[in-house]
Parts: sequence; C-alpha cells; structure tokens
Amino acid sequence: MRQIASIVDNHGHMDGDAESTVYPPSSTGSSTAGSPTERSAHHNQQLPHLEFHILGAGACAYSVTGQNGELAINCAEEGEPHTACGVVCEDSMPEKKNYHSYLSGPLCNVFKCTGAPGKVLRVHAAARMDPEVGSDIVETMKSILEAAFPRTVLGLGGVVLVKKGKVMIHVMHDFTVKPIRSQKFIDSEWLRMKEADTPFTNYTVFVTNPPAELDLRPSHTHGFNDKVAGHYHYDTTPLRVEYECYLQLADSIYRVDRVPQSPDFEMDVSSRESNTTSKPWTPEP
Repeated sequence: MRQIASIVDNHGHMDGDAESTVYPPSSTGSSTAGSPTERSAHHNQQLPHLEFHILGAGACAYSVTGQNGELAINCAEEGEPHTACGVVCEDSMPEKKNYHSYLSGPLCNVFKCTGAPGKVLRVHAAARMDPEVGSDIVETMKSILEAAFPRTVLGLGGVVLVKKGKVMIHVMHDFTVKPIRSQKFIDSEWLRMKEADTPFTNYTVFVTNPPAELDLRPSHTHGFNDKVAGHYHYDTTPLRVEYECYLQLADSIYRVDRVPQSPDFEMDVSSRESNTTSKPWTPEP
C-alpha cells in the first residue's frame, strides 16, 4: 500500500494559522520566490487532512513543560502520543519525560504520513572502520543520496535506531531572560551536551539538495533512551556502534513560516515579549 507522506518544516510559529509553502509547486502556479515577503499561489495552503502519523524533531511547548526543551515526536490521530521530551533539570543534567500533548514549541521538522503499511528503505550499518568518517549516520545517508541523485530533491523521514555503542546528544537549557548574542555562548553554555547509552531511538527528517527558495533546515534528528532525550549529533564508539534505520520518501514538502535558519545576533528585540524568568540553573548570556 502506498503511503501519502509529507515533510513539514515549521520555524517561528506556534499555532495553526501559519502560512505555508508547498514543494513541488502545482502546475497552476510558479514556485515561491526567495524573499519571505514575496507571496505566490502556494502560500496559505492547508496540509491535507488525512489519517495521520507524525514522526520528527522539535521544541517543547512552553505551556506544557514550563521550560524549553527537545521533542522526539511520535504521534497519530488516534491514541495517546508516544512523544519523548528532553529537558535540563536542577542538577544541570538532561532528563527524559513523557509528553502527552500534540502542541509543539517555536520549531519542528516532521514527517507526516497516513500510518498505513507500505514499502520502506531499510539501512543497517555497524562498526565504522574509520573513526573520523561517518559518525553522523543521518548526514552520511544524506550525502550518499546527494551523490547518487545530484539534481533531485528527496525528502525522507523515519526511525533511526542506535542498537549498540554510545551517541552524543544535546538538550537546550531554558530560554534566557536576556537575548543571546553569540554562537559561542550557545555552543559552550546554553546547549547541555551528554553522551547517551543505547539502545537509543531517533526520529529523523532530512532533505537532499533542499530548494534554496524554501530556506529549509536540511536535517533534524531527536531521540531518547530510558533516561534521557535530546538532539542527536553523532556516535562516539565507532567499532561498537550499530544502526538500523527505517525510512520512507515524502511526496511533498511544506515550509511553514519561512524565517531565516541562521540566527541574527544583532537583531533589536527591545519591542518583543520575552521570558521574565528562567529556570534558576539556566546560564546567563
């Protein structure tokens, strides 16, 4: 049975009224222009409502968790969400929590399908012989596909199970009261890095040769084990690692609220609402 599947890239919006751009464009209109202010016939399109199953990576809804965090998204139209949430707790250690909500925070990248049985792409990889190459399985698969199909846009999503070894993840601290003004602060203080044990289950979304006019995030992968959840970076045990991946191709890509992917550290945020408090253990910029 053929799945109907889409990649959804949502950055900067937290409700259902956001504008969206669809790729590939329909035959009745042209593709969306590069500027967020230039609209086309493909804006304001609603995602088709089908029976759905959604996998992917995103941010927690502040109204649900009371702090910022990472989401490993797994939910369907029927039944309870099986979504995991990663937050930084009082001892500055990441922790996994169950997340019984369909709400997301200001960003998410998800793979939406009907949840019906169908053909999938299975990838099994183990024991990296070169410790300097291939530590990020998602980027490795993306690079292989781009080399094989250099002029084709492919959107894939699914499950990446790390069966053996260890992986490096990060969990975001709470939002800061003062604006963050450097990438160095993000990398060295705001992101809490941790080596996680396996088995570690990831939900991933990635796009090869992403269309420049959509300004997509090329890949996003979040996962969890029984103790922690967070953003997957790479494995740290090349000779012991083992991956098993189940992926499917998407028919279309939806870009919601097309804001720039790169942060603007010089942006004037004086007129914007922000957190008045953060968790006490949140580092200050």
